[in-house]
Amino acid sequence: NPTLAKDLSILLVSEDEARTNGALFPAGPYRERPADAKARADIVVHVSDASKAGRDGADFHAWLAPESAPAPERVIAFAGIGRPEKFFRTLEACGFTLEKRIAFPDHHAFSEAELDHLVRQAARLKARLICTEKDHVRLPAAYRADMLTLPFAMQVNDREALKQRLL
Repeated sequence: NPTLAKDLSILLVSEDEARTNGALFPAGPYRERPADAKARADIVVHVSDASKAGRDGADFHAWLAPESAPAPERVIAFAGIGRPEKFFRTLEACGFTLEKRIAFPDHHAFSEAELDHLVRQAARLKARLICTEKDHVRLPAAYRADMLTLPFAMQVNDREALKQRLL
């Protein structure tokens, strides 16, 4: 937002950057040219799998990791996020048995009909419903009560050094 005064600019670079068409919105994923963003950034953080830490020229490496996961069980997983397959893979890595994987578009506004359908499928398959925290907060309260989530937290390779740069 150009109207905000900035003390510090932090650029998060996704591991998927190389797979894009490089075009600016609406033709591509970028709001600005990556080279321009990197030139004005005070800190560059490469976000990818933990196993790829330190393999690029970024100031820091970060990754999302599950935090306090519920006990694994049979689930129907659904997500309205940019890359739902990453959520599904993480659930499997945490020991969940995915009876179904249902991907919705990013920022999807779930209708009551869709949610009722999910509830019926879960009952039929004797499975719990699980979604991302991002999706969970946008659901009507009546549907959230019995819905599992998998909380995530951003981890960074050198927390103390990042803290010092921020200060």
